[in-house]
Amino acid sequence: MLKEHQKATIKAYDNSAKKFNNTIAQYDNYDETYDYLVDHLNSGDSVLDLACGPGNISGYLAERRDLNVTGYDLSQKMLELARERIPHGMFKEQSIIDFTVEDPVDLVINGFGFPYLHDQQIDLSLASSYRALKSPGLLYISFMDGDKEGFETTSFHTADEFYLLHHDKQHIRSKLESIGFTLKREWTLGYEEADGSITDDIIIIAEK
Repeated sequence: MLKEHQKATIKAYDNSAKKFNNTIAQYDNYDETYDYLVDHLNSGDSVLDLACGPGNISGYLAERRDLNVTGYDLSQKMLELARERIPHGMFKEQSIIDFTVEDPVDLVINGFGFPYLHDQQIDLSLASSYRALKSPGLLYISFMDGDKEGFETTSFHTADEFYLLHHDKQHIRSKLESIGFTLKREWTLGYEEADGSITDDIIIIAEK
């Protein structure tokens, strides 16, 4: 079940979808992590993009491989942008916490969905992702390292606040391994905040 601050965040993303698409979604900071996925995908593979936003990650992959893309998000405005970017994809309003798929997929992406989920919700999301994957299949996740949480304004939208949660990377690694995932690759990429501080963004690729 979504908490009130999570519902507020969805509304904030509806309000800021176009600006997010024109700013954050254009950053190339994470391209090396996406290229790793490209190298491990084949034409015809199936991809499930959780918290897909405007489809920036799955769109990057689909420009380089002929993929069957499905995207889940709770922001209608973000889904509209994703459909424009990947017309052949299937995008629908769906939670990333507890979900099912009709057929197992080759790759599950969760690109910065975790900053909006609490610990128990992450457990459910990871378990759902594991069930959704073929064996072997890959999981891509990204999140902010640490233990901070609370309302923040963002560089792409200052009118609304987003409730963001940082997660300890070792804690996330342990969750993955306890479910049955094998850790394959990890990156730590620094992101400069508006106040000049640096946040460590963690990207992990794991295999079922």
